[in-house]
Amino acid sequence: MKKVVGALLFLVISLTYSKVTYGATTFAYDKTVRGRDATYQSGNFYSKARDVETLNFSYIKRIKIDLEYQSGKYQNDHWLEMKLSNIQVGLRVINHPKQLLYITVGGMEYAERVETFEELSAHEADGGLIGIDYVGLITDKLQIELNYQKSLNVSSRYSCFDWIERISSMIKSPAELDIYKIKLRYLLTDNLGLTINFRWLDLNLKDPLGSDVAISDCSLGFVYRF
Repeated sequence: MKKVVGALLFLVISLTYSKVTYGATTFAYDKTVRGRDATYQSGNFYSKARDVETLNFSYIKRIKIDLEYQSGKYQNDHWLEMKLSNIQVGLRVINHPKQLLYITVGGMEYAERVETFEELSAHEADGGLIGIDYVGLITDKLQIELNYQKSLNVSSRYSCFDWIERISSMIKSPAELDIYKIKLRYLLTDNLGLTINFRWLDLNLKDPLGSDVAISDCSLGFVYRF
């Protein structure tokens, strides 16, 4: 996974300095204003999203490269810390002046960590994804992106350490993953704009505990177009 990230970063840097016709390169930052996280295995429901931030780097032309990193905390009776990185490379299959469609391949890494007085538990998952990505120009200033990704070979790990009994355990299993994203971007100037994002992640860990993770959030932020 690290080698893939390094190769994609090198490609992104190279493309940043190339001439483009539409979209070029954008960098966005957004923060969750409404979200929730459910970890069904533990029975906890994290209804308050706090300090969940996302960094996104996107290049759009004949190919589309999208790098996204999300991290933050959810709170109910205790804190849950989560991190999610998602990389996509897409090949354009529909080229219209106001509509673009890409077939994408990529990868993801997800981790969540919960610490209580009784135990320390963590979910981790990583693997490959395939999907589709749609870019539509509603007006010269308003752009919408619709994205769906499906797991190819995602694996998961669930670990737990009991503070009282001093016992640790780990379960490894295959997993199924679906990611949905909606992004709206409105340019205030030629370079600077606002972004509103909706993201959903459904992770079925397929372990004996029946662990599922479901995350949905809405975020607001800024986008800079190079």
